[in-house]
Amino acid sequence: MALFNVGDDVQDRNDPTRYGSVKSVFPVEGGAQYYKVLWPYPYGLTSVLEESIQLFNPEREANSDFYNSNFSGYEEFLRLITLNRLSKGRPIKNTLYAFNASRTRFYPYQFKPLIKFLDSEKHRILICDEVGLGKTIEAGLILIEFKARFASKRILIVCPSALKEKWRDELKKRFDEDFKILDSQDFREVLTSYSEAPEKTLINGIVSLETIRSGSVLPWLKEVSPDFDLVIVDEAHHLRNPGRKQWQAATQLSENATAMVMLTATPVQLGRENLFTLLRILDEKEFPERHGAEERFSINENVVMAQNAVSHIPPNLEAACSYLESAGKYEIIRSNPYFYRAGQALKDLFMAMENKDSKEEAIKRQIDVQKALASLNLISHIYTRTRRRDVHENFTRRQAFPILVKFTPLEKEFYEAVTQYVR
Repeated sequence: MALFNVGDDVQDRNDPTRYGSVKSVFPVEGGAQYYKVLWPYPYGLTSVLEESIQLFNPEREANSDFYNSNFSGYEEFLRLITLNRLSKGRPIKNTLYAFNASRTRFYPYQFKPLIKFLDSEKHRILICDEVGLGKTIEAGLILIEFKARFASKRILIVCPSALKEKWRDELKKRFDEDFKILDSQDFREVLTSYSEAPEKTLINGIVSLETIRSGSVLPWLKEVSPDFDLVIVDEAHHLRNPGRKQWQAATQLSENATAMVMLTATPVQLGRENLFTLLRILDEKEFPERHGAEERFSINENVVMAQNAVSHIPPNLEAACSYLESAGKYEIIRSNPYFYRAGQALKDLFMAMENKDSKEEAIKRQIDVQKALASLNLISHIYTRTRRRDVHENFTRRQAFPILVKFTPLEKEFYEAVTQYVR
């Protein structure tokens, strides 16, 4: 018995984007049922085997076909991929949606924090690049990419008071983003608006560390407990002292923020304890107490040293292998599949340099090593640091030395008076 009747709308099983109408039903011949189907131009009227068609279902779409193993045509599958890449509901991690949304020429290393941020499940990262490498630009990249992927109603930038205008001007000049500088009264008004109508409160604001820690703002901030889509904190080393007002304010902002980025150029100089404090602000669940963090930092030290050795120009492979071997003494490192991969990648890089392969091939091998080591790093998902020597072969080295100056009596009196005052 024929499954289809004259007048039924059908579609090609091999290409569901092609559908037509049954015009006639042939008698069964040799156990095969054929139909005459009128397809749109240029196919026209053709004889079709019953197994090659199915009833047209206008509700069908590429996603459901894919899940049910009813594979659509090649062109439709490409459209599905494109749709998913453009969809804010399902953004793809390795695709930058806002790549051209800036007036700035970027250096490749400035995309590293953004890629780590996108890979992070909790969208939190501490950027600790050395001075002069463009942390503001890196944060700006994260900001515009975040806005391209997610509906963002409330974005807050926190920085020292002296940097508010710099942030506002940089975001406008480089990314065409308009941000308003908020004083204490402005920020209290934002908090009041949020307490009355959270969904209607929209903000692209810049507020100072001095403002959010003030006695007129901090208690209100804690009481209202607003949620921000993205919070960016510059000069985050000012938050290193637990219990202080700026630490309390940052912790409160982090608690309800969908995403958070912190910037500082001095994490290593501050020591492990202060690094733990900053990471705990970002993710208290992952860094709940100091002892566990200290142990993680200690285990991680050899991985970091191996990364540094590979970053040298040229790479110090002997040192990198030694550090990797030391790191492998810990089960958490040794059991990671990337431990073996890092060792193999180091061998491949050594062979490429021994055989004097092309510069491009050597760089490719060096990148493979760095990728494997980064996957071994126990905090690389939430912490990133680029040093000048990692990205510039020829750069000016800072060398500090004292200059002895002999004061006149009047100068000495003035100097001592100022010193006493600031103390």
